[in-house]
Amino acid sequence: MSNQTNAAVIAIAAAVAVGAGVFGLAAGWMMRTPEEKIVEVTRAPTAEEIAAAVPQEEKDELALAQIKVAELERESAEKEGRVRELEDRISRGAEAGAKLRAELERVKSELEETKAALAQAEEEKEELLVALKETTMQLERTEQELAVTKVQRDDAREDALFNRWNDFVKGAELEICDRGNRRKLGNCREAVTAALTTPERRDKFSHCIRSGQAAPSVVELQKGAELPDFAEMMDEEVKQVKGWFVNYCDPTLPERNDIPLANQRLPKATPTATAPVEPAPSAASSEEG
Repeated sequence: MSNQTNAAVIAIAAAVAVGAGVFGLAAGWMMRTPEEKIVEVTRAPTAEEIAAAVPQEEKDELALAQIKVAELERESAEKEGRVRELEDRISRGAEAGAKLRAELERVKSELEETKAALAQAEEEKEELLVALKETTMQLERTEQELAVTKVQRDDAREDALFNRWNDFVKGAELEICDRGNRRKLGNCREAVTAALTTPERRDKFSHCIRSGQAAPSVVELQKGAELPDFAEMMDEEVKQVKGWFVNYCDPTLPERNDIPLANQRLPKATPTATAPVEPAPSAASSEEG
């Protein structure tokens, strides 16, 4: 791929990134669940968008080639007309001298040179047309590849967020339901899940992650303590979760597109220096001691 094409590809990538940001802000967000599927419709680039992304240098080269062909066609037509005029005058016997015949030979020779130059110019123009077509096709392929990559990236982000949501719910069950027999634990976990997994609370959780704030947590309200800002009790009518609240983030902060939705990865293990192991004393040295 030429440098001009690379530049055009980068321009299209930037345009797609900006478009993706606008699309994300306008469309909002819906948490993906196992029963729901996210379907993203990507459109093909218009002819105007592809033409705008073609490097200007390629357009200029083609324009110059077309001008050159037009000039040579005009020049060739003029010389052909001059040849016909001279041949007509000679055929009528008027001024059929050596000078007129020499001029006819000169014009014919120039006409052949012009036709050869015209053929070469037309060939160069066709080569530029083919190159321009290849650039356009490459830009179209790049646009489609970027669209597919965006869908894959968005899918991965939604998967990461859905995993964090599941971890939050499971963690809350373990935090709240820590005692009792199997039946009591089962009832408690069902109550926790029912209290947390409402669309409103799911969206609040999503907003905290997407805005780069701390992930929500479930906390037991201590006697005499006040409820923190942005927190809300889980359900005071259900005994299993009575006295527990969800500590949310500031709902007024805007969401961002550059926030990593997955949890931080574990750092790679770094080799540590190991102290040399001293050899055990031999039996002979022990006896000497």
